[in-house]
Amino acid sequence: MKINNIKFNFLNWKFILSIVISIVFSYYAFQEFELSKIIKVLIDIQYSYILLAAILLIFSVYIRALRWQSFFSEIKPSTYDLFGSQMIGYFGNNTLPLRAGEFLKCIFLSNTYKVPKSIIFGTVLLERFLDFMSILIIALVSIFFISINFFDQSFRISLIVMIFLLSIAFILIYKFKFRYNGHNRFLEIMLNIIKGFRSLKITQFFLILIYTLLIWFIYIVVVYSAQLSMNMNLTYTDVIIILIISSLALSIPSAPANIGAFEYSVVFSMGLLGYYSNAIEFAIILHLVSFIPYTILGGLFFIYYNYTLIDEK
Repeated sequence: MKINNIKFNFLNWKFILSIVISIVFSYYAFQEFELSKIIKVLIDIQYSYILLAAILLIFSVYIRALRWQSFFSEIKPSTYDLFGSQMIGYFGNNTLPLRAGEFLKCIFLSNTYKVPKSIIFGTVLLERFLDFMSILIIALVSIFFISINFFDQSFRISLIVMIFLLSIAFILIYKFKFRYNGHNRFLEIMLNIIKGFRSLKITQFFLILIYTLLIWFIYIVVVYSAQLSMNMNLTYTDVIIILIISSLALSIPSAPANIGAFEYSVVFSMGLLGYYSNAIEFAIILHLVSFIPYTILGGLFFIYYNYTLIDEK
């Protein structure tokens, strides 16, 4: 299968392993799942909070587009094109394996502005680096505000499973090599990352910091709004812990939309905090809050840019 120069071999061991990882995560995540309970949740849920969360997520993509724009020096892609490329990336992640949306958005932006894909991908890696550092800082700060019973048996078992599966996942990440037109551009990408950092001005650093703080503040409000829709009474600290762990899970190359991995991360984090009631239902709702708007809007941008690029040719 080939989409915009991205080749997919569904018999490839990386793809098969990603599906296996999702299946294992799903097995542990959905053990308490009952169809009647999720139906009741969908009936009783306060959709005003869900709508607010969805709107905020779309707004966060706009902020991401502004931040992404700050990484470009030689060219200045429009905010609209960057927003569209971001949405295409989410659409790709939700419909294709191994988080291929990250590469898909690079290809669309590269084709639109006739810029080498390696340069675009270098800016994406800069974004991911910032996100990782943000998660790390938030996690380190949060440690001082949570109380966890590390001797609880269910916690130990869940932690062992999480560490084992994450180890496999990160081995997969390390082994995964993306090729543009059959060539490995890793060295070129790394050089562009260094170049990207060195080219940033002080004012750009300040703007990037503001955008990053705003993005993660929005994410916290989104998770908090989702729990309000189910009247779960989670604290802001609880919400932050759930956000940290679920964000780490999203980095795992797995089945499309990180099915299984995301749900397990939410169930695991809620168990970690002592919340066991409606954990899987909350995980599903939280996943749908991003999956539905990202997939619909991303799909529309995907179709639009495909037609636009075809017309230009």
